[in-house]
Amino acid sequence: MDLVESVRNHLGIAIYQHRLTTVAVTNEDVLLVGQGYALDFSRDFDDVSLRLIEPCKEKMEPKWYSANMLLLERSTRSPRPPVESSQSLDERLDSCTRTIATVLVERCQDILSGDFSWLHEKKKKDRAAWAGYRVDATVQKALFSIWRMGDGA
Repeated sequence: MDLVESVRNHLGIAIYQHRLTTVAVTNEDVLLVGQGYALDFSRDFDDVSLRLIEPCKEKMEPKWYSANMLLLERSTRSPRPPVESSQSLDERLDSCTRTIATVLVERCQDILSGDFSWLHEKKKKDRAAWAGYRVDATVQKALFSIWRMGDGA
């Protein structure tokens, strides 16, 4: 499955509306980059995950946060589609991407637009669960190259 194609297919209108830039970091890692923030779609063996990269100011090191619990909280249905025995691996991965995209569009317009005020509230309530992780060097390089071009921070 081409993750870039799947993300663009399921989030095309939102990408356009929020002026996000699509970047294929690797075959398994696709960024949607906004002004100083990003959404990171990452493919594992049989699943697709979403990590949120917090808005950061110039010369700050960006941090990422798993969006799994947030998607579950905001979703009216399971953020992971049931596995059907007749699905190929590519169909399963595309289905995961579609489900994440649906929750983002229906319940997470704030995130798509770069409003991470919810994150500050989450950090106040549970600092350990929302500590954030360092963005790896490859992703960081891709982010900073776009942000320097004027599409972001």
